[in-house]
Amino acid sequence: MRSIVLGSLIAATVLAAAPALAQQLYSGRVNSGVNQLGSSRCGSYGMKMDLTVTGSDIKATFQQDGRDERFFVAKAGPDGTFVSEAIVGGGGKMKVTGKITPSEAVVRLDGYCLFDFKLAKK
Repeated sequence: MRSIVLGSLIAATVLAAAPALAQQLYSGRVNSGVNQLGSSRCGSYGMKMDLTVTGSDIKATFQQDGRDERFFVAKAGPDGTFVSEAIVGGGGKMKVTGKITPSEAVVRLDGYCLFDFKLAKK
């Protein structure tokens, strides 16, 4: 009886820890953006990003230097690609695309400027 209870406790502990083990944290920074139509200052805009992957769920925060922090959420497909949208200042939107695999983590923010991130595991 004791071994059954002990085995059940160990199994429950391992199963409870499994989602935490699947979580991956990434971060990165770009020192400049690329100008889009009507933009001329993107080259002076730096931005940082922190991204968390849990299973296929993606949650990220990003912040342009001197601006408010923003976020996006997405769901990765079987190949790791995702598409989403982020709300930025003044109600504007940025298209978010990316790919998360064991060998790469890349995100593109496409809106008033174009920002390409290559993220590193934390």
